[in-house]
Amino acid sequence: MQYETSIDIHADPQSIWAVMTDVERWPEWTASVVRVERLSSEPFGVGSRVAIKQPRLMKVVWTVTDLEPLVSFKWKATAPGLTTVGSHQLAPGPAGTTKVTLSVDQRGTLAPAFRLLGSRMTRRYLDYERLGLKARSEAAASKGHQPSTEAAAGQ
Repeated sequence: MQYETSIDIHADPQSIWAVMTDVERWPEWTASVVRVERLSSEPFGVGSRVAIKQPRLMKVVWTVTDLEPLVSFKWKATAPGLTTVGSHQLAPGPAGTTKVTLSVDQRGTLAPAFRLLGSRMTRRYLDYERLGLKARSEAAASKGHQPSTEAAAGQ
């Protein structure tokens, strides 16, 4: 089962990417995340592991499986009977905006049960992330925030 949402953000891809990949700061701008702990010391990239605690859910470890700087990253979390893939994509939007698409895809023997019990919560958490990312990125862009080269490149 896949859930997807998009939003046009009035900020350049570098600013959005810097916010999106600074995962330890997510609790500051989205109500869908309570706590984040980087489990990897290397810069955020393929193989990075991140423990995320969300409201009403157990702590889950996500591993980055795919990353194209300033374009997208995917990460995966697994539990017995359930594999979840989260995707974060940037693309040119209308009138100079950047379109951000967030998706969650859940597979496995427990996916139907989770869909039945958790689909509303999953949609709500995606909305929190979408709206929080927009607010945080636009605020940074309006202040003339220049993300570090390392964060912008996803290095």
